[in-house]
Amino acid sequence: MKVFVCAVDLCGLESNLMGWTPLLSDTRKEKLARITHPAVIAQSIGAELALIGARSMASPQFAPPDAYVYAASGAPIRSDGLQMSLSHTPGMAVCALADAPVGIDIEAPRPIPESLARRVLAPEEWRNYQTAANKSACFLAYWTQKEAAFKCAGIEPQLRTLRLPAGRILSVAAKDASQIVFQLRAYQSFRPVFPRFLHGAPSEDMI
Repeated sequence: MKVFVCAVDLCGLESNLMGWTPLLSDTRKEKLARITHPAVIAQSIGAELALIGARSMASPQFAPPDAYVYAASGAPIRSDGLQMSLSHTPGMAVCALADAPVGIDIEAPRPIPESLARRVLAPEEWRNYQTAANKSACFLAYWTQKEAAFKCAGIEPQLRTLRLPAGRILSVAAKDASQIVFQLRAYQSFRPVFPRFLHGAPSEDMI
């Protein structure tokens, strides 16, 4: 089993939001119609671009737009046998794509109230949090793992957590995997040209 992961740097994306329209799925367009804040629109579009990037890694002949719908639970559903998970945070959006249940979560560094950490963390996690040099990073590593596992909806899924540039933390969970193989790419330069939209070498410092 392979888990294809694409990360999109959102820097500069807000300057030409409508230029990405030809690449977007109908599902994404419907979602965007309910969003008004430019930064949130950029994150939503970035999530779709991350999906397109992951689809291009899994199927090199793929050309956007993609096709999927959202279940009442909020989970995306596909008809092609692949399963996907999306997440975004200020400055970055990510997608995980696999042929088995998969979950992904990403968080930007931020101060964490101790009351929240106490509620969320298990006893051993809480002890590690209390002694961590960077409590925020420690908490977010646990938080993203829990979110990814929840999205995966697997029992004791395999997890992998990465520390990304600028302190962002990403976790991926996959069910029934003997191993998780990352093909993680971060695209930082875009030109909205259909269908060959990825114009820049992926950043290798993400792993």
